[in-house]
Amino acid sequence: MLFLAGIIFTFQKSDPENIRPRELDTAITEKIKIGDLVLREGTSVQSQIISQLSDSKFSHIGIITSVGDVILVTHASNDEETNEAVSETTLDEFISFDLAYSVRIIRLKNIPVNVREKIALNAKQKIGQKFYLVSDSMSNSDKRMYCTTLIYDAIRQELPEFTLKWKTINMPAINGAFLMPSAFLETDNEIIYSSDKK
Repeated sequence: MLFLAGIIFTFQKSDPENIRPRELDTAITEKIKIGDLVLREGTSVQSQIISQLSDSKFSHIGIITSVGDVILVTHASNDEETNEAVSETTLDEFISFDLAYSVRIIRLKNIPVNVREKIALNAKQKIGQKFYLVSDSMSNSDKRMYCTTLIYDAIRQELPEFTLKWKTINMPAINGAFLMPSAFLETDNEIIYSSDKK
């Protein structure tokens, strides 16, 4: 059962030396701040399954944890190249055409800059932590670690009152409440960048 769940929630990773970058204007990259969230519509079959389950095109999410000459994204993935764990990658790779049909970068409103930076640091401190789609007890969400729970937990460390709507899935191989990337789009947020499907 967990094997099938792992297959469904696998995210592709491209070769960093051969990615087809999605160029962002300097005006956009200069606007991106630590703590911004990056959603992508993945190109893999698994991503399309997640999109169908969540009724949203977005199938993966990461958080900006470094800006400057190189913008870095921290995210939880269960592909082999990240050793099925929380890892950090460049924004260029994360939103490359190889991995993303479309992209949206958002900023949660009404959160001070210093708090957003603490949230990003909370997520960054999880780098290397293993990916877990489900825990031993489906009701024990604290033991889960996948792309959305990484960010959700990082936010709740600073803002315990923060809540999102979980999606109930009832399938033979996977069932219970899951937090989908699209849940973050239901928050009060500002769109920093949005691309159309290529």
